[in-house]
Amino acid sequence: MLTVHHLRCEYKINPIGLDVRSPRLSWHLQSDQRNCVQVAYQIQLVLPDSHEQIVWDSGKVISNQSIHVELDGWLPAARTRYVYRIKAWDNFENESDWSDSAFFEMGLMDSSDTWRAAWISAPSPAEEEKDESCPRLRTSFQLSKPVTKARIYVTALGLYELHLNNKRVGEAYFTPGWTSYSKRLQYQTYDITDSLELGENTLGAYLGDGWYKGYLGWKNEQQFYGKRTALLLELHILYADGSEEYILTNEHWQSSSSAILMSDIYMGETYDARLETAWTDIDPSSWSPVEILDHPKDIIVAQENVPVTQVEHLQPIAILTTPQGDRVLDMGQNMVGCMKFTIQGESGHEVELLHAEILDHDGNFYTDNLRAAKQRIQYTLKGGEAETYEPHFTFQDSVM
Repeated sequence: MLTVHHLRCEYKINPIGLDVRSPRLSWHLQSDQRNCVQVAYQIQLVLPDSHEQIVWDSGKVISNQSIHVELDGWLPAARTRYVYRIKAWDNFENESDWSDSAFFEMGLMDSSDTWRAAWISAPSPAEEEKDESCPRLRTSFQLSKPVTKARIYVTALGLYELHLNNKRVGEAYFTPGWTSYSKRLQYQTYDITDSLELGENTLGAYLGDGWYKGYLGWKNEQQFYGKRTALLLELHILYADGSEEYILTNEHWQSSSSAILMSDIYMGETYDARLETAWTDIDPSSWSPVEILDHPKDIIVAQENVPVTQVEHLQPIAILTTPQGDRVLDMGQNMVGCMKFTIQGESGHEVELLHAEILDHDGNFYTDNLRAAKQRIQYTLKGGEAETYEPHFTFQDSVM
């Protein structure tokens, strides 16, 4: 028996938001015979919900290639999903059945021509002021009819964390990722079809300094790539009646401060839960107009790397007390991650977490190898019920 399985497009399982002109497909063969090799393959593309309407067929291609097979002679359309299936022939004259179907979906194909949105930023503070807080940017819109498809295309100068109707969008962290920002800036695509609601919806994002504006390297320097964080976002909505609507970052968005007073990859995060407000907060005094930034769009590309996501949840294996009296949570291994905790206490009380990789020879907390990096979490309680906290734009390479 010969089967085709483990289908991939551009290294990914069912990716959305691609911008490559010739998507590459890869697959595995499985056979119950030894020394089996592929001698030919066939690929078919169909449009979803089209009753198997074939939009491209390679025909039988004599080739043993099963990695990075380009779809020659065919050009995809922007923002369109394609379903594909593959069959193969082996050197024993066996022909496989069609594989299970997989899909890929194109994103915005030409950055300089396609992006309708504008770069937006929180109002710039006075030159003499140093503002390390993470602003929030938001907009609201109404939906009055059923939605068939909704995609967000988004990137940022700095880092962003996206929220829709008070819920976090996506599972990736530290988006849009670290690139040489003056030459290449990645965008991400999110399917939010099932997250939109009839009536009013509120869409917003936190902005963090990240590698773009925060501390970088060993010289304690900031603003290596730029001085202001900014957001570029487009929400494309396809309604059941065939009409479309676009929600774009523009001058109509609003900005406000947030409970994140400081967040930096090297330095840690300062968070005051007493300042928390919902994204749907309608108090006009807490929101102000955004500012439009002039920044290139022709450097924007679809995400190429695998996103940073949570792969494991660890619990401390021990609580230690050092000779100097410090309480230490021992995570049992060196890790890259962040500490999520739940706590209850009075309003205004503070929790501080420091991170380190090792104890010194006397068994005390050792941070000299971190150089200037503080790796400190400072959390101020709102008070009342139990509160759960997880950092937004920082992580720790630590063991305790």
